[in-house]
Amino acid sequence: MTGHGQIPLLQAARARILAGLPVDPVAVPAVSSVLASVIQRRSRQEEIALRQAGLRERNRRLREADAVLLPLPSLDARARRLLELIAHYEATAWRRHRGLISCPEELDSKPEHHLWHALKSFHRIPRSINAIAMILKNEDPQ
Repeated sequence: MTGHGQIPLLQAARARILAGLPVDPVAVPAVSSVLASVIQRRSRQEEIALRQAGLRERNRRLREADAVLLPLPSLDARARRLLELIAHYEATAWRRHRGLISCPEELDSKPEHHLWHALKSFHRIPRSINAIAMILKNEDPQ
């Protein structure tokens, strides 16, 4: 990042840019540094937004997988069953399906259809009953 001593230099460069004039070559490193910092900050914000969108989609798909299963009396029982289903899918068919661009037709109308999308949406699935239960209650796990 630029130091306070470069602020007048940057102000002069800004004035020249706004006037349609070329930037003084002496100011180019400072201007370049500021632009790189702004671009990097924006990229980080976009990365965070994409990560959050992936988590929301993963959680939505896990809730959908739970919804197509037969109801169980407690949230913990539903979370435990979903974790078992995830582990089974990952140990079997997911090994063949992970490289596919679209969900295989063989999974249509099965809970694994939603698991495929959940696993594609975000690289990691929580492994604790409490975290899955929070997702099923539509809360974000900490």
